[in-house]
Amino acid sequence: MPDSTPMALKLNTRKPQRITITVSWSLYQSLLDTSDEQGRSLSNIAAYWLERQSELG
Repeated sequence: MPDSTPMALKLNTRKPQRITITVSWSLYQSLLDTSDEQGRSLSNIAAYWLERQSELG
């Protein structure tokens, strides 16, 4: 049975997606402190935490 999903849609769903969220000041500070300690960007730390949480839950 052939897949009728357009190729553009298939490719679009495989690339990383950007989101915007609002977090508490304390969570922001925690993310910022961790990113400074590890020399990684704030967005990279946030993405890592979200991915890790999705694996655990």
